[in-house]
Amino acid sequence: MTFEPHCINSSLTIKDALVALNNLRNATLTLFVLNDNAQIIGTLTDGDIRRALVNGHEIGRAHV
Repeated sequence: MTFEPHCINSSLTIKDALVALNNLRNATLTLFVLNDNAQIIGTLTDGDIRRALVNGHEIGRAHV
Protein backbone atom coordinates (compact mmCIF):
# COMPACT_ATOMS: atom_id res chain seq x y z
CA MET A 1 0.00 0.00 0.00
CA THR A 2 1.30 3.45 -0.89
CA PHE A 3 0.48 6.60 1.04
CA GLU A 4 1.55 9.01 -1.73
CA PRO A 5 -2.02 9.71 -2.94
CA HIS A 6 -2.81 10.86 0.61
CA CYS A 7 0.03 13.43 0.68
CA ILE A 8 -0.14 17.07 -0.35
CA ASN A 9 2.39 19.88 -0.06
CA SER A 10 1.48 22.80 2.18
CA SER A 11 2.10 25.27 -0.66
CA LEU A 12 -0.86 23.96 -2.69
CA THR A 13 -4.29 25.55 -2.75
CA ILE A 14 -7.58 24.41 -1.27
CA LYS A 15 -8.71 23.52 -4.79
CA ASP A 16 -5.64 21.28 -5.19
CA ALA A 17 -6.56 19.56 -1.92
CA LEU A 18 -10.13 19.02 -3.09
CA VAL A 19 -8.87 17.45 -6.31
CA ALA A 20 -6.54 15.17 -4.31
CA LEU A 21 -9.40 14.12 -2.01
CA ASN A 22 -11.64 13.49 -5.00
CA ASN A 23 -9.00 11.23 -6.55
CA LEU A 24 -8.80 8.97 -3.50
CA ARG A 25 -10.45 5.64 -4.22
CA ASN A 26 -11.16 4.53 -0.67
CA ALA A 27 -13.16 5.65 2.33
CA THR A 28 -10.20 7.31 4.08
CA LEU A 29 -10.66 10.91 2.97
CA THR A 30 -7.69 12.31 4.83
CA LEU A 31 -4.64 14.04 3.40
CA PHE A 32 -1.28 14.37 5.11
CA VAL A 33 0.10 17.88 4.69
CA LEU A 34 3.85 17.90 4.07
CA ASN A 35 6.40 20.71 4.22
CA ASP A 36 9.15 21.15 1.64
CA ASN A 37 11.29 18.60 3.54
CA ALA A 38 8.57 15.93 3.12
CA GLN A 39 7.79 16.06 6.86
CA ILE A 40 4.19 15.71 7.99
CA ILE A 41 3.01 18.99 9.48
CA GLY A 42 -0.70 18.21 9.71
CA THR A 43 -3.74 16.47 8.32
CA LEU A 44 -6.61 17.73 6.20
CA THR A 45 -10.10 16.36 5.61
CA ASP A 46 -13.00 17.38 3.43
CA GLY A 47 -14.69 18.69 6.58
CA ASP A 48 -11.71 20.97 7.27
CA ILE A 49 -12.03 22.39 3.75
CA ARG A 50 -15.78 22.85 4.10
CA ARG A 51 -15.31 24.80 7.34
CA ALA A 52 -12.60 26.98 5.75
CA LEU A 53 -14.88 27.84 2.81
CA VAL A 54 -17.80 28.62 5.14
CA ASN A 55 -15.47 30.95 7.05
CA GLY A 56 -14.63 32.92 3.91
CA HIS A 57 -11.43 31.36 2.56
CA GLU A 58 -11.23 31.42 -1.22
CA ILE A 59 -10.94 28.08 -2.99
CA GLY A 60 -8.14 28.99 -5.40
CA ARG A 61 -6.06 31.36 -3.30
CA ALA A 62 -5.79 30.00 0.23
CA HIS A 63 -3.07 27.46 0.97
CA VAL A 64 -3.65 24.22 2.82
